[in-house]
Amino acid sequence: MLSNQKIIDILCNIPFSNGETLSTTAISLMPDQKKLQIVITLPQALIAAEANKLQQEYVSALMDGGETRLVNIALTAERDKMQDTSKPKPAKKIILVGSGKGGVGKSTISLNLAVALSQIGEFRIGLLDADIYGPSMAQLLGITQKPDIENNRAVPIEKFGIKSISMSYLTTPKDAIVWRAPMVVKALQQFLFDVAWADEGELLDYLIIDLPPGTGDIPLSIAQQTNADGAIIVTTGHDLSLIDASRAMKMFEKLNIPLIGMIENMAGFTCPHCGEVSHIFDVLDMKTQAKQYDTELLGKIPLRQDLRGSADKQVPFMADEDADADTRAIFAQIAQNMTAYSK
Repeated sequence: MLSNQKIIDILCNIPFSNGETLSTTAISLMPDQKKLQIVITLPQALIAAEANKLQQEYVSALMDGGETRLVNIALTAERDKMQDTSKPKPAKKIILVGSGKGGVGKSTISLNLAVALSQIGEFRIGLLDADIYGPSMAQLLGITQKPDIENNRAVPIEKFGIKSISMSYLTTPKDAIVWRAPMVVKALQQFLFDVAWADEGELLDYLIIDLPPGTGDIPLSIAQQTNADGAIIVTTGHDLSLIDASRAMKMFEKLNIPLIGMIENMAGFTCPHCGEVSHIFDVLDMKTQAKQYDTELLGKIPLRQDLRGSADKQVPFMADEDADADTRAIFAQIAQNMTAYSK
């Protein structure tokens, strides 16, 4: 297993076709004991002309140099150069919700933030479920119909004050999506640009994108192509969750996507009988943790049975008037902070 400095030295020693080489600032490492994830920022011309060749050379050089872990290299370009101006943004503001891992309740948070945004003003809100392999919005929203097609474009399904699209609207729960990454990326491009998000020419005010877990090709590609206005990280108070969250934050940083803040989910469980608060995960000072990543803690969402049960009811927590008022207020405050940040 190579050291970080050795990895950087090897990559910086491989020339482009014009004789230039990588600068150390163009390399972002997200290593662990089992795999080595690298994000490399290249000039736009090289992305178009020799990206595949360089990617193979980088991987081969690392393996020849003694790297024993699985190597995954993603190539990207500066944000202002990689925006496709031929395709207008589907919304005035695009917010990504990521976690770096699964199992932290990111989809539930994304959905309830979208509903909360629709409730605090006259906002037109969209929600894109970008998890192609494990889509969940059909269950969370109780949607069984397929989207209509108008002028060769899918029409997002509107419910609870938000428009949404998900692969789960096009498949059944028993279907397995057995696609390679390029097919998934193509599907996500269609969800972004070939869905009729606009209403009579009026763009959405906010499009919330629920990213798939991890920091591999698929979340990287969708983050890269959206030209997003900001990103939110969902984590728990557990050390392992924070480690993965830090990788997602590093990905957003490398893509020049501003980090709005962190949300701690499942922050504590209040016993409905005695009122005692139990912390299922580690009791970390998340405000301090957020500051270490140069961001802020947007809110702490407690572990609640009615929040978990909202998926069974197929009614978003924020759309349920019987749901806990204090927790609903936390979601509303986070949504309000989002609007203030992205003005």
